Amino acid sequence: MKKSISDFLTERKAEVEFRTDRTQAVFGEPQLSASPVVFGVSEKTRAVAHGVVAMIHQIVVQSGLIDAINAVPVLKKNMPYHESDHVLNIAYNFLCGGTALDHIEYRRQDPAYLDMLGTHCIPDPTTAGDFCRRYSPEQIDALQDKINEARLSVWSRQPPSFFDEAVVDMDGTIAPTYGECKEGMVANVRKSDAKSD
Repeated sequence: MKKSISDFLTERKAEVEFRTDRTQAVFGEPQLSASPVVFGVSEKTRAVAHGVVAMIHQIVVQSGLIDAINAVPVLKKNMPYHESDHVLNIAYNFLCGGTALDHIEYRRQDPAYLDMLGTHCIPDPTTAGDFCRRYSPEQIDALQDKINEARLSVWSRQPPSFFDEAVVDMDGTIAPTYGECKEGMVANVRKSDAKSD
């Protein structure tokens, strides 16, 4: 017997509530795992709008970035999230078009997104904000160093021909302004637009 739309929506709501309950997660290891992702087309499958995040996550796993991020301890306990879960959660939110931590809630409510990353749940926006405030300037510098080390691992996989040429893309846009009260403002105004004294 086919389920009614109401039954389907009730089950989906129950799944979302279960997946946002972090006490149900597996403790003792990073929550974003390296579960295999298969890309395909099917009439009976869940869809996710930002599938490229799964590919990026595979690069993150293979490059050792997860361990690198976790090597800069910020949390006293992993309940259940590790440093890498928080950092990647914020980065992936941005890659999905999120412009604020509050937009993480859209990812938390999407079981297909959670399945794509091989996780039961991800930190909520409030927890993400609290995590960001825990970093000291020294920890931020240490984290950047670890990210740079992982970046070298990615670059080392490139063929020698990749390094034959480097392209630097620079923005040379001139934005005219007519402020008169701040010293040096005329430096950004074309001579033909400058007011004469």
